[in-house]
Amino acid sequence: MRRQFPRRRPGTIEGRLSDLVMALSGVLLLGMLILLLLAWLMGDAEGLVAW
Repeated sequence: MRRQFPRRRPGTIEGRLSDLVMALSGVLLLGMLILLLLAWLMGDAEGLVAW
């Protein structure tokens, strides 16, 4: 007999808000990594980190 987990209602504000925050933070982190990689490839990583 399987245990039934308490089901959350789909479309709750908290669920959508946390998903939005996670997506935004992931996009920002990815953008920062791409900018750092581009600056490093162009040889100006020290300037970008100091900025």
